[in-house]
Amino acid sequence: MAIETSPSLVYLNIDGPEDPTRATLTLAAAIAARNEASDARIIVALLGKGVQLIDPKTAASIPVTGARTTKWTNIEEMIQTALALKPPVEIHC
Repeated sequence: MAIETSPSLVYLNIDGPEDPTRATLTLAAAIAARNEASDARIIVALLGKGVQLIDPKTAASIPVTGARTTKWTNIEEMIQTALALKPPVEIHC
């Protein structure tokens, strides 16, 4: 008997407020993957300084840089977008 499983993609972010470009790119990649792979489990793992991004006040103070879109003004908006997707991007720290 074969067990069918959905693919999983894990994005690791160790960058916090001091490097908004790298923090932005991790979330942008996860959101883009969710839009392309609706059956995959998409996970963003926040480690090290990246854990700071889970605080809404901190995330709201970090501007979105490095992404090719102006859809979001700060990382908090990106996180809320990721969590609102169906199925949502999972964010763990």
